[in-house]
Amino acid sequence: MYYVRPGIVKVSVCGANLLVATRAVWVECPRIRPIPKLWAVCWGIMAQGKSDREAVKVFSDLLNRPEEEIRRKLDKCFSTLAEEGYLLPSDPGQRTETGDMTEQGRQADK
Repeated sequence: MYYVRPGIVKVSVCGANLLVATRAVWVECPRIRPIPKLWAVCWGIMAQGKSDREAVKVFSDLLNRPEEEIRRKLDKCFSTLAEEGYLLPSDPGQRTETGDMTEQGRQADK
């Protein structure tokens, strides 16, 4: 299972969805990562503390489509973002309700 790395925020600029690392995790994720709309929606679900499996279930329920179909569409999202360090393979236990920034990220930015 994958989870959002604490310290990564999703921002929208001129209609583009971007993943941006706070100072606390710049070393792990040094570049701003543009993501497609589907990935941005998935990120929003996962940023609420849900795993990739839970995000697939939410999408499946919302779209009334089989989980296997949704999983196939999002597999590239999960594998790419995990490989680049934006997703972690286990629950970091430091997520906030919005997932926008952890306390660790806020402290590092001060």
